[in-house]
Parts: sequence; structure tokens; C-alpha cells
Amino acid sequence: MADPNMPIRLRGLLPASWFSDGPTPVLDTVLAGLGAPLAWAYSLYAFVLAQARLRTSSGVFLDLFALDFFGTRFPRRPAESDPNYEARIEAELVRPRATRAAMMQALTDLTGRPPVLRELWNTADVGAYNTPTRAYAGGLAVAPRVTGYGISIGGYGRGRIGYGVRSQAAGTSAGAGRYGSLSFPNQVFITAYRPQRISLRYRSGYGAPRGGYGRGRLAYTSLSETESAVSDADILATVAATKAEGITAWVRITD
Repeated sequence: MADPNMPIRLRGLLPASWFSDGPTPVLDTVLAGLGAPLAWAYSLYAFVLAQARLRTSSGVFLDLFALDFFGTRFPRRPAESDPNYEARIEAELVRPRATRAAMMQALTDLTGRPPVLRELWNTADVGAYNTPTRAYAGGLAVAPRVTGYGISIGGYGRGRIGYGVRSQAAGTSAGAGRYGSLSFPNQVFITAYRPQRISLRYRSGYGAPRGGYGRGRLAYTSLSETESAVSDADILATVAATKAEGITAWVRITD
């Protein structure tokens, strides 16, 4: 910002004996004229200095910073504030890549929901015989019970997952008794979830008795609140930017 004391600072540089102690309107006018461009130059210097660092950048300079580092693949989201965009840029600069954990983290940061990753050649993602948590058929005698062939509680291995039975916990990468295969090396199957949208069904409208000052569910809203700033193209671009070279990622996007 401009320095309003610039004329006073210039006056302090002049020899005191050159001017009287009384009012000096002519000198003050001259110093104000000289101080205005100097104050503007100082404010420009302070602004440029702030834009030289990511954490103090603002406005279009954040967009230029992202364009410089990431090209066009990391634009500002619609109506996104400077602090939010700066935080996303900073996280993207040091984001890990090329690992399963990195893919989980990248998609979770993007959508707010953890994806499901399965590799058919990874025994941790598919069913197996005689393992503590997976079995050919049957399950432990604890809730929730799952069954396999013959709809029995017990079975080979006494695991908790049988062929064709769904996973115990939704949203995890644990298998559900699926057949594995060594015919899919260097391939990963990803189920990515779109961000959850705001529900308007509990918001009261005009003339309804559910709202009041400081309480209730009455609120202004718009359709923009139900629109996600993350598109399917953003999800696919994140997968492409995070996966290791030579890995084929098959992506299913769902709500």
C-alpha cells in the first residue's frame, strides 16, 4: 500500500536551517508532488515482493503460478477463494506419485471420498484359500456373517469373505472373494466417487414454519450449491497424473 508519510519523510531529509519553523505551504505542495509517485512506486514494490512467494500471492498471480508449474491441468475452480487455491497448489507441488497410496490420497483430496483400488494380481485384493479374512466358502461366526457356496457359516479356511460375496466395508479396497488373475499385470481397477453434493431437501422455503431468527432450517440457496466443482474429467486427469508410467488404470466413476 502507498506510504502517506512520504512527504514528511522527504521533509526530514532537508536541512532544518533552510526553512522556517512556521507553515510552509509552497514547500509542502512541492514535497506532496514528489512524494506521490514515490509512494506509488513503494506500494508497487511491496506488491511485487508479495507475488514472488506462493503463500503471499493473490488474485491472478496465483493462477499464473499454477500455470507456470502445472500448465493448464490445474486451474482455479469456479468461485474458489485465494486461500483455498493456494492450499491446493502447495499440496500439489509436493504430492507423491506413482504408488498405490499416492493414488488413494490424490483422489481423496480431489473428491473428498476415498476410492476403491483393486489389482487382480495382488493377493490382498482378491479371495484366497485358508486365510484369516478370506475363504473359499463361509465366514466367522460373528456379525456380519457372510457365506459362500452352500450358504454356510463355516467353510474352508473359515474366513469372512466368500466368492461372490460383497466386501465387509464399503469404500475399502478389500476384495470380496473375487477371482484373481496373473493375466492383468501392471493394471489397476479404480472405482472413483464423485464429491457428495449438498442436499436441499431439509431447507425450508417461504411460508414454511421451520425457520426463524437464529434457528430452524430456513436459508437462501441456489442451484450452484448442488453443482460439484470437480468434473469427471478432473478425476481422470488426476489418475493420469498420479499413476506410474507403464501402468494401465481402468477407471469407473460413480456417485
